[in-house]
Amino acid sequence: MALAIDGNYNVFPYKTNLYTILWENNENLNYPVHWHSAMELIMPIKGSYEVTLRNKTYLLKENDILIIPSLDIHGIIVPPDSKDGLRIILMVEPTILFSLPGISDSIIRQCNLNLITHEETPDIHGDVQRLLMDCYNEYKKNDRYLITAMYAKIIDIFVILSRYCDRKFLHHDNIQANKRQDYIARLNSVFEYIDSHLTEKLTLEKMTEVAHYSKFHFERMFKVFTSKSFYQYLKERRISYAESLLLDPKSSTIDVALNSGFGSVSAFNRAFKEIKHCTPSEFRKTHLKTAY
Repeated sequence: MALAIDGNYNVFPYKTNLYTILWENNENLNYPVHWHSAMELIMPIKGSYEVTLRNKTYLLKENDILIIPSLDIHGIIVPPDSKDGLRIILMVEPTILFSLPGISDSIIRQCNLNLITHEETPDIHGDVQRLLMDCYNEYKKNDRYLITAMYAKIIDIFVILSRYCDRKFLHHDNIQANKRQDYIARLNSVFEYIDSHLTEKLTLEKMTEVAHYSKFHFERMFKVFTSKSFYQYLKERRISYAESLLLDPKSSTIDVALNSGFGSVSAFNRAFKEIKHCTPSEFRKTHLKTAY
């Protein structure tokens, strides 16, 4: 089964309003750079798989797991020695999943949790790998409980990922232990607000209201947990979103600039060059050439 690419936007044939699909992929087929609203979990179970995500290439071996966040552009190549390979590709629309208390796309993004392997993340790899295989086994049963059973396991996966990210943030020695969970909860609400209002005017003052902190305290905590200022973080998130918009050849640069939250094309061009080390036009030319 090949999933259709509409321009550079992937289209998925969801069968229920839970918006999840598991794809048993054994095709010797490469996918050009594209993006989609669904989160994607990829795990080879026979052979390897090469995925480029955010200008970084991952060569996944058997049982390695790659998480591709919503809207992130990526491309996929089947290595020559894996033409007869087999992979599980799980697509999950984040809207429903991240409406559940405590599960957040934002905190996983801050954790930079993309690659899950036995070597890199030994404390969670086994559990996530087992749950993905459970999803695969449910898929093969194909009974009337398929989607419900799979969704229960998907929730378990993201509870594990969220707890892992919480633990990573809790290591800061300069934060009092009894306050760390509170800081995580407040900053997570900030990350979620930014993602929900990314193209709107966002100010430091508004973020202090969302976090219920003073400006000084908010800036300090934000820098501790992200290693960057609020405005730098916001700029990087907007550029990441702009990347997906640039893959539509029908969108002008000014449309992309304004639709990704920048007040002018010049500000957008400066920010893009600073973060991506190329102009929006150069980025578009390179990736559209790759895509077609």
